Amino acid sequence: MDYIVTRKNIKNLYIQIKDGQVYVRVPKRMPENEIEKLIEKKKDWIEKSVKAQTKKIENNNQYVELLGEKYQIQFVQSNRECIEIKDSKAYLYSIEDTQKERDRLVKNLYKKYALKQYATTTEKMMHVTGLTPDSWRIKDIKSAWGSCSSKKAITLSLNLVQKREELIEYVVLHELCHLKHMNHSKEFWNLVGKYMPNYKERRKELKK
Repeated sequence: MDYIVTRKNIKNLYIQIKDGQVYVRVPKRMPENEIEKLIEKKKDWIEKSVKAQTKKIENNNQYVELLGEKYQIQFVQSNRECIEIKDSKAYLYSIEDTQKERDRLVKNLYKKYALKQYATTTEKMMHVTGLTPDSWRIKDIKSAWGSCSSKKAITLSLNLVQKREELIEYVVLHELCHLKHMNHSKEFWNLVGKYMPNYKERRKELKK
């Protein structure tokens, strides 16, 4: 079993699994044979943890989702940094292939597509409803798909760009309607239904 040992001014041995790698922190004067014995006692737990974490990393790195379509990730080691969507694949170009680097590149990809898609959808729904926010922005929020403030500022979640265009339209319409009704009253839902009769189906799909 491969593991990385770091000697510290501590009293006990600690094992940490990070990105599929085993890190062991031990007291400065602990003998090698004692370290090996303690690791051997934890062998089953370590192997199980490494396997679970490696599987999770592989799943996270497997694909990106844009506008309802999945693209398999292909990492390309390169001295340039960019992402290309081509032939149902997302090519990540970077010097190093780490989980942190992949996450950063994928987030940049989402920002690029979100900026373009949200601008197009917002303009479309503004034209449909005649409702105009004072401003709108993209934010990496997990608790909601969007929000509308009392200052008539609309915020859209970065992760929304993973969803189908029809679902993005619903979220934008939802927030635009809050410009007239800052609540979820009957009047609010009537206004949403006026411009999107099938909004309940789209709303239900977003919750899956």
